[in-house]
Amino acid sequence: MTGFENCVVLKPWGHEFQVFDNGRVSIWMLNIKPGHGTSVHCHFGKRARFVPIGGTAIVRTNENLHRVEFPQTVMVDRYEFHAVGNGGDGPLWLIEIETPSDKADLFRLRDTYGRGQGYEGGDNIVRNNIGRFGYFSLQPAGLIVNDYGHRLQVRDDGSGLHIDNIAYAEAA
Repeated sequence: MTGFENCVVLKPWGHEFQVFDNGRVSIWMLNIKPGHGTSVHCHFGKRARFVPIGGTAIVRTNENLHRVEFPQTVMVDRYEFHAVGNGGDGPLWLIEIETPSDKADLFRLRDTYGRGQGYEGGDNIVRNNIGRFGYFSLQPAGLIVNDYGHRLQVRDDGSGLHIDNIAYAEAA
């Protein structure tokens, strides 16, 4: 248990919630508002992979600028400063896969919203009526399907979490 089960964490750029955590890997769903983005930050002990499932992500790293849309992904390594922004006019829905699972592993270099170090908590955590944020959770051998028709089959084989099949289903 990480303390982030069945809740939504409000951010100045939108919100996020934990979809899955097995102690080795955690999956978070981020919703970033148009014109907004995360702080410039890094992680000392974990890697992160970003998978946009609705909208366009702009991922800035130490040396690169990536414009990412489904089914593309971007991997950010340990110690690599990065920021993720919304590159479109609508909301950005982004899956973040963190390995290992450690929300406290966060060092902010710059933050547009004036936040200091550390992960949000307290008044920023919503535990009631979280369905209004699109909240869902995932079991180890689960399937994610979003409103855009994207399907991600997720499998935990004991060595880590894997996305086996990514498909796009056209609306009928």
